[in-house]
Amino acid sequence: MSYRSKILACLVLGVGCFNPESPPAGENETSSASESTASGTLESTASVTMGPETSTSPMTTTDTSETSGPESCGGGAGLCVAIPDQWAGPVAVAEANPGVTPDCAGLEETVTASASLDAPTATCACECDAAEGASCADALLAAYGEDAACGSDTVFTQVIDMGPGDPCNFMPSGGSTGEPPVMAASHWTLATTSTGGTCSPQPTVDIPPASYLRTVSGCAANELEMACDGDTSCFEAPGDPFAAGLCVWRSGAHECPAGDFAVRSVHNRGALVDERACSECSCGDASGSCPTSEAQLYDGYYCNGTGIPIGTACTEACVVAGCETYAVSSTLTIGAAEATCPPTGGELTGELVEQDPVTFCCTA
Repeated sequence: MSYRSKILACLVLGVGCFNPESPPAGENETSSASESTASGTLESTASVTMGPETSTSPMTTTDTSETSGPESCGGGAGLCVAIPDQWAGPVAVAEANPGVTPDCAGLEETVTASASLDAPTATCACECDAAEGASCADALLAAYGEDAACGSDTVFTQVIDMGPGDPCNFMPSGGSTGEPPVMAASHWTLATTSTGGTCSPQPTVDIPPASYLRTVSGCAANELEMACDGDTSCFEAPGDPFAAGLCVWRSGAHECPAGDFAVRSVHNRGALVDERACSECSCGDASGSCPTSEAQLYDGYYCNGTGIPIGTACTEACVVAGCETYAVSSTLTIGAAEATCPPTGGELTGELVEQDPVTFCCTA
């Protein structure tokens, strides 16, 4: 007969045969366990082994539900709280416009800080006006074979100018009339590079002032002569003009302590230091060209006859039909320079520095 059957038989017959010895090895039994929690007795379906060398013990459970806040006291007029180590309070929090001390409504003011930083976006930029004083002294005349894009297959290049004496440039090298002429070149370009010139910097500096929009004060909460459980004490629950909930505070930026004070905010007791600025805006060296410059090609050595215009774009030009005859001279007309300068600077530097932080942690 099993151990359990013996016990049932003794109970039914009324016989005093119950012996509270541990059952024989191999006949372990289980019994449900319960645990007393803050919300009452929590029944558990887990079991604790009751075999040799063991005894019943309460289960440990963890309540993962959200905290419901501190218990009320004084018929709802107060809250039961315990002040965590290294924290001060409790306080009721009052707010006011900057420069105005919040009204503690007769309570002692224990801490004041600035809150709600308003920092509009700062803008820095740097641009440069078009260069003034730039010019071109000469141009590079280039002839191409059948390359209609003037990208390769250069058959002739020559730097030409406007003088200062004779404006006629002999080709191909400008040295003498006895050198070989340019033959069978169907496409031409003219390139110029400007020199000199300066640009005026045009900085953009827009750093709106930053400021705090609110002042926050912690006003010492009144302690009520009401009973609370454990190591908590009863403090008057905040009402108008205070924010809801009691708070504790601590100098510096900290996480909230475990427990009822879980709503965190960090304010600052020191002055706001604005170190933002725009770096200096300046302009580099000017560079550009004279895009309206034009050369004239001639089939005579002394730039006589009717010239064929060559501009900066790739131009198909034959001195005679079929490009069978040579071009031997040219003139140049320099156009106005168009040059720009690279801007440097105009970047936002520095930052807003908030000083002497203080952490408030409040009940929900």
